[in-house]
Amino acid sequence: MILISAATGQYGRLVVEALLQKVAPKHVAVAVRHPEKARDWRARGVNVRQADYDDLSSLHAAFEGADDLLFISSPEFETPMRMAQHERVIEGAKRARVRHVAYTSFLGAQNEQPGGFNAHYLTERALEKSGLKVTFLRHPFYTDSLVSQALLQDAMTSGSLKDASDGKAVNTASRADLAVAAAAVLSGSSEKGKPLELTGTPWTFSQLAGAIGRATDRSISIQRIPSSEAGPYGWLFDLIAAGIYERETVDLERLLGHRPTSLDDFVASLVRTASRL
Repeated sequence: MILISAATGQYGRLVVEALLQKVAPKHVAVAVRHPEKARDWRARGVNVRQADYDDLSSLHAAFEGADDLLFISSPEFETPMRMAQHERVIEGAKRARVRHVAYTSFLGAQNEQPGGFNAHYLTERALEKSGLKVTFLRHPFYTDSLVSQALLQDAMTSGSLKDASDGKAVNTASRADLAVAAAAVLSGSSEKGKPLELTGTPWTFSQLAGAIGRATDRSISIQRIPSSEAGPYGWLFDLIAAGIYERETVDLERLLGHRPTSLDDFVASLVRTASRL
């Protein structure tokens, strides 16, 4: 049985739907804090179980009988709280004798990371010490998060895109592509048990401006600003400007069986969605 934890989030839902394209519902289970949010899956034959990252006993019970567990990282960004939750998940998987755990980590987590990202480094090390068979699904930033409807609307209204990246590229991938990759690993890929660097194609904010312009048939200029004027994304622009997210690998493409969604295709889809709102 394949079990997905925290399955009712945006990424988790996409993974479950991708899995149901590959395996019968009776072989899929979800562990969620609020089972009523998974009624649609229960109606389709998916095993719905209650579990809370703050409750070890619930995790142990929910993980019983799981061969493969997709351990979706906690959304908590404060490292002590996040690590306490992650340690409970790992202990629950050990007590339930889960055969294989795939963990949604972050690029570069084989080394110590800045700020809240260091929880991924610490969780990988805890999993390595656990005795469990593990696969690290090292995600980049979600394209969906950096290229949002709000950013698109602002660029279309102002005719410009703010950029504090110093011209450096950032690696992203869509949630949908990363979900399909996870489903491939969980349903029997030979990549199981390996650390996977799931990168898309790096892009710059100048390239993003061009993609928005092509999708909307208008000119979008770049407004270069210091990171101190970038609001809540200032810290992210500092990391991008350092050039640490420009690396590209073939792991995601190999799992998908095709190139990941391009920036142009993602923006075009976002524009189509906006036109229907």
